[in-house]
Amino acid sequence: MRTHRIPWEQVAVIEQSSSYWTTGAAVVVLRGPFGRRITALATTDRMMLYRGENPFDTVRAGNAPRCPTLAAIEAHRRWIAATNARMQGRQDPWALH
Repeated sequence: MRTHRIPWEQVAVIEQSSSYWTTGAAVVVLRGPFGRRITALATTDRMMLYRGENPFDTVRAGNAPRCPTLAAIEAHRRWIAATNARMQGRQDPWALH
């Protein structure tokens, strides 16, 4: 595992993994190289169990977004809102500055 610092400009979408070994992990899909995916292994369901967290506290359904994925999606939405507000010449109070 290693740290990746990804500028928001390069993020196309944030998803949640449904593959066997990385179920529940947040996945960052990049714009370029087109479709490259970076999986945050520390956010997998297996790591949640390893850390001693109770999966029944946070996981509502098998494919429901987990807390780390929801946080990443919300941060990405806020960045998009701030970028759009700047392009339109206004300030968005809910956007990150």
